Amino acid sequence: DPEQVNIILYLGAAYQCVGDDANATATWQRLDDPFSKLMAEGKKWFTNKSFDQALLWFQATTRVAPHVRDGWYYTAHAWSNLGASGEALSALDGALEASNFKEIAVSQVYLLRGYIYQRIIQPRKLEDAIAAYRTALAFAQNETDITLESEAHLRLCDALWWKGESPDVYVPECEQAVALDPQNL
Repeated sequence: DPEQVNIILYLGAAYQCVGDDANATATWQRLDDPFSKLMAEGKKWFTNKSFDQALLWFQATTRVAPHVRDGWYYTAHAWSNLGASGEALSALDGALEASNFKEIAVSQVYLLRGYIYQRIIQPRKLEDAIAAYRTALAFAQNETDITLESEAHLRLCDALWWKGESPDVYVPECEQAVALDPQNL
């Protein structure tokens, strides 16, 4: 019953908002597949750019399924959209420690880490961003995900440009991004 599911979701959220994490988790555990239902609620808010609301739901996924990378990743993504780089990086550490995933590959975790170092943290930490993008590339190649690999090359190109490297250093990264995915042109 959808109405019953919403009651349980929001009752758990109420417990969470008052700091009663134990009752929040116990409430959500009464749902069939609580992770998916909490994730869907978080994505709904995230899509509407209500990042503070999305954050609550994504954090809830890390409570009911701390071993699933996706919840940690989306928590980090919400934190980064709120400009909270320290919290976002901490959540990404949780994503890397998680042993399972549904849709989020390790390369995506490193791509977001690089983005945070390059675009969210001020002053920029370009060396850290470049290292994160290179790590994302190594994982993307192993994961055989051409789209992620292409994006990692593109972001690495951008970071190298921001760092002030010469075109002979960053242009090959851009060319590789386009070769893998012509939409990057």
